[in-house]
Amino acid sequence: MRESNEHLPVNHLALAFQTPGASHPDALKIRLLEQLLGTYTRDKGEAAYSCFARAIVMDAYDPHVGPFLAPSPRSHNPVHSLQAFWTSYADVGLLGFYCIAEPGKKYGHEFEDIIHYGLRELVRITQIISDEEFERAKNQLKVQTLLQLDGTTNIADDIGRQVLTFGSRTPLDVLFAQLDAISKEDLRQCAHEYIYDKDPVVSAIGSLTNVPDYDVMRRLTFSLRA
Repeated sequence: MRESNEHLPVNHLALAFQTPGASHPDALKIRLLEQLLGTYTRDKGEAAYSCFARAIVMDAYDPHVGPFLAPSPRSHNPVHSLQAFWTSYADVGLLGFYCIAEPGKKYGHEFEDIIHYGLRELVRITQIISDEEFERAKNQLKVQTLLQLDGTTNIADDIGRQVLTFGSRTPLDVLFAQLDAISKEDLRQCAHEYIYDKDPVVSAIGSLTNVPDYDVMRRLTFSLRA
């Protein structure tokens, strides 16, 4: 879905792939994928370490080697944010990214490049995940889970949601044991199952001149952009 609005100073775009819902056995792996991709925001830059942050801050990389090239300062300017999300319901979910960026070539980048950044990382994790980012994602998911249980109101909300979805509440030690049991290959296979060469759904609003056609984005789901 596209809505052209030239009055908006920035473009908004969401791209996602269909996944199972919160009650599926792969749900925890998909939550981990969301954490692995992470978030880039312009005000934090390198401080927000994640796949998306590294892809924006470091302009190029060799996915089969790992090291990123030197930072390119111009990469900071047009991108306000690039954020992974997983929206889950009982039997279906959407895993993807939401980006906000300035349109056109004002800083030497087209908005199309920003979409490439997001899709490049989504496809990359179907092929290769480094040990460092894998362990970071696990640790951050544990910390995030604990922070969400800060206070009696949040705990009551968590109990209610889990009982409605699963019929009971999973204790934290059991949840963390299940998380620790996920291997890097399990996570890669999960990403491949739901992302690689699959049809994404796309929604965009703003100045859409530099938003690529759907066919272009579809082709990016089965190859890495050089």
